[in-house]
Amino acid sequence: FALVAADFDDDGRDDVAVGVPGDLDGGVAAGAVNVIYGSGNGLATADNKLFRQDAGGIQGDSLAGDRWGIALAAGDFDANGSSDLAVGSSLEDLGSLQDAGAVIVIYSGANGLAAAGNQLWSQETDGINGTAEEGDRFGRWLASGDFAGTGISSLVVGVPAEDVGTKVDAGTLHVIKGSGGTGLTSTGDQQWGQGATGVPNTNEAGDGFGRVGSIAGA
Repeated sequence: FALVAADFDDDGRDDVAVGVPGDLDGGVAAGAVNVIYGSGNGLATADNKLFRQDAGGIQGDSLAGDRWGIALAAGDFDANGSSDLAVGSSLEDLGSLQDAGAVIVIYSGANGLAAAGNQLWSQETDGINGTAEEGDRFGRWLASGDFAGTGISSLVVGVPAEDVGTKVDAGTLHVIKGSGGTGLTSTGDQQWGQGATGVPNTNEAGDGFGRVGSIAGA
């Protein structure tokens, strides 16, 4: 459903992550992500990995309908020289808030992506702008980019069903900044939408700002 290619193990060869948001876990379609690593002969089955929420140290609950893996993005969020992986779960429930959405970031290590130090981001995370609401779909679209020219990637998170004032589903996007050594940080989180200072046009109901997009140079 979603694909991203990047060098997750810093061996000079690209690897591929594959989102499988309808994958069954314990009989329920909660979602998963496959990671297949590159080799001297191209992609190979050796050391391939399968990630799921609530398994092997990955945060969050693996629940029916979460759609974990519906969106993917890769970037070097901690400036260690290899790419990390962000996984969207746009229908993730946050407590009683159904389909509020969340994103898990899995960091790279010496042997590729590993669960150690993974982060869960949502609009309930301290320092993230906005308020988590039912149906927001935080994480429906993801991208990364080095917007400040520091050599460190930031994560872009689309929230297409975010209500802006009285404008239902107007949509916004967040830019969560990377930092050397520690990875993504909520410090300086930016929230963008139509009608924000310097952004043309105005928010309207149903706009879906942040529903889908593309950023090169991540």
